[in-house]
Amino acid sequence: MSSNTISATQLDPTFRTIIQQTLEAERQPLKRLTARRDELQVQKAVYNDLNNLLTGLQSALRSLISSQPTYTLGNVRSVKVTPAAAGSTVLNASASSSAAAGQYEISVTSLARAHRVRSDAVEYINQVLGLSGTLRLGGLAAAQVSGAVPADGILAFQTAAALDGKPALGSDTYYVETRQQEGVWQFRLVNSRGEAQSIRKSDGSYTSEWQSAPTEAGWVNTGRGLKIEFDPAALQARSRGSGAASVNYTPQGAAVAVSAGDSLADIAAKINQAVYAEGSRVSASIVNNHLVLTHQRSGAGVLLLAADESGSVLESLGVLQGGAFKTVLQTPSDAVFTVNGLTVQRGRNENLNDVIYGVSLSLSADAEGKAASLTVEDDLSADVKAVQAFLDQFNALQKYLADKTATVKNSDNTYTRGALVGDGMFRSLRFDLLRQFQASYTTGQSFSRLEDIGLKLSDDLKASINSRSALENALRSDRNAVKALLDAALGALDSRLNQFTGADGYIKKSQQSVESQMELTRKAIDQMNERLAQREQTLIQQFAEMQTRMTLMLYTSQQMNSMYGNFFRSG
Repeated sequence: MSSNTISATQLDPTFRTIIQQTLEAERQPLKRLTARRDELQVQKAVYNDLNNLLTGLQSALRSLISSQPTYTLGNVRSVKVTPAAAGSTVLNASASSSAAAGQYEISVTSLARAHRVRSDAVEYINQVLGLSGTLRLGGLAAAQVSGAVPADGILAFQTAAALDGKPALGSDTYYVETRQQEGVWQFRLVNSRGEAQSIRKSDGSYTSEWQSAPTEAGWVNTGRGLKIEFDPAALQARSRGSGAASVNYTPQGAAVAVSAGDSLADIAAKINQAVYAEGSRVSASIVNNHLVLTHQRSGAGVLLLAADESGSVLESLGVLQGGAFKTVLQTPSDAVFTVNGLTVQRGRNENLNDVIYGVSLSLSADAEGKAASLTVEDDLSADVKAVQAFLDQFNALQKYLADKTATVKNSDNTYTRGALVGDGMFRSLRFDLLRQFQASYTTGQSFSRLEDIGLKLSDDLKASINSRSALENALRSDRNAVKALLDAALGALDSRLNQFTGADGYIKKSQQSVESQMELTRKAIDQMNERLAQREQTLIQQFAEMQTRMTLMLYTSQQMNSMYGNFFRSG
């Protein structure tokens, strides 16, 4: 009962005091339960902190164990480009973990260029030209296949409408590559440069990866404007360079409607807003009052397609003359360069991922006629950072365990016990990890202790990179020995941590135990509060009845005094 209810009974203050004192005495078990609940909450928080620290350490050290899927040591490469001529760029490059360390001498003969043409000049770019008609750019009036070369199991090609909002394939030669994988025939579509195209699968999704070939004869729609006829029984493994079926595909071009009220600026805007097949976009610009048309793609043989489908807008502007381009500003050409003496030819300048394995090259605008050295090497700074991350996690766990397993004497001669003082498992874990950090391991290589590669415990048991130069020299001169040592030492640490982490680890079981105790304590507190509330109500009623009887007795006494007092006074 609340104090308001007690007040409402209008009990005598003496009775209220007796009730409060009685309840206070009976609340002692509840106070002990509440204190126990608070202790369990602290213990739960400690186990949660420990779980985070243990898993954090395990994650960091596993990135340094070569058998782990998260292994990162040596997976980062740095690249350095040194132009032969000062003040030039020549190229930019990036490298993935698969790139081999080495030096590459690159000499650029020519850059890839896109086909570019222009119109005659107009007087004003915003003047109304009075021209009308439909331009067809980036393709033909209707998609077309030509020069089809069938192969085993690939019989023919046809054009089709693009599906699912996907753009049609660009103008190019396409090859149907086939292979058998685990008894299943697969195929993919690649262009003249061997780049796999994203095409429709039987389930309606799109992929540029290998996909299962049909098991029955018939047509397969790529969803990109091209259909392929299959005869599964006749399939043989074929690639672009070894007899794969091929076809020349030209997409339908974008139709650009020009009205009599349009200016040259209006026409350029309409060309740029049109929707084109993949890789067939035509960009329009105005330079010195000339309309300039440029193909989206560069490379030898990648030609602009432009025609007057109705009217004579392009002829009138001087873009075309007799159906051919009147003024060609730039002929399409390939980039030509050498890498360590090997001649390379590509249709573009950027994102060249198939020249040096694991390396992406982009030739700069100033590269023509220039040379540069490209150095690919292990990024030791990334390796050192990964090692430091492990040490930071190791130290964080060590400090936490040291604090929570210690008993500290206070200034008033009392003692503060850490939350884990009574749990010897964590004290053992702390010192086992320290011992394993300093232990010697048999690896069959030149390093046997972490100290050999510059990792050391200080006098206050803090792990650090004592010598960065020793670590970097070890990584640079004998990476395999470093790998063997880290696999052994950190593998031992990982095995010890495994006893505490995971679904069956000590931490999880401890957390479950605390949760169970907290639930039992919560129920006991609820029951105790309910009993005390009932007890309070019982006491209130008992004392209320007592007060009522006493009040009645007092009233009766007063009445009798009044009656008999008058009698005795009158006598």
